[in-house]
Amino acid sequence: MLRWFVFVLFLFVIQPTYAVNRLYGVLSAGYSDVESDVSESDGVGYKFGIGYQFHRQWYVEGGYHLLSDESLSDGVFADATALAGFEPEVEAESLFISVLGKASSRAGELFYRLGINSVDVTSTSLVDAQSCDGTSSNAVVGGTASTQNFCVRDDTALAGHIGIGFDFRLGRQLMLRTEVEHLQGEDDLETTTFTLGVRYNF
Repeated sequence: MLRWFVFVLFLFVIQPTYAVNRLYGVLSAGYSDVESDVSESDGVGYKFGIGYQFHRQWYVEGGYHLLSDESLSDGVFADATALAGFEPEVEAESLFISVLGKASSRAGELFYRLGINSVDVTSTSLVDAQSCDGTSSNAVVGGTASTQNFCVRDDTALAGHIGIGFDFRLGRQLMLRTEVEHLQGEDDLETTTFTLGVRYNF
C-alpha cells in the first residue's frame, strides 16, 4: 500500500506546471471511535493528505490517518486494583487512497469519498495464553508475575472506507473541511471519525 501511495505522489510531482493548480493539501483533526475483534478505543486523531483533481467532478486523494493514539499498557500494574480495572486497548494508524466525487456551489464543495486503507493495528488485552494471536506474557502486579496473560497483537489490516463532507470556501485558495468517515476491514476492524480541518489549493 505504501508503494502505491509513493507512486501516486510521484505522478503528482511530474505533472506539467499548468496542472499544479489542480493539487491541494489537507490537514484535519477530530474524534475517532475505533473497534477491533479484541478491543476498542476512542479519542482524538488527525490526518493529512494530498489530492489531485483529474476531472471536473473527481479527485484522487492519498495520505496518512492516525485513527487512535492511545497510550498502550506494558503489562505492568501497580496492584491488583489496577489489574482489575484494565480494559483492552487499541492503537491504529493508516495509509489511505480515495476517489472523491464533488458538487460545487458558491459556498464550497459537497463531496463523498470511497477508498481503501492499509491499517497498522496494535492491541493489548488480558486473555488465556491459548487465545492470544500475538505475544503473550504474564502480567506483572506489584513486581510479581501474575497468572493473568497479557497479550500484545500487532497486525496490518486491509480496509475500505466511505465518507461525506463539505469544503467551505474561505478564500481563493483556502477552504474549511468538515467530514464524517466510516472504515471497515479485516479482524472486525471498524472506525467512525468526525474531523475538522483546512484545505489549501495550490
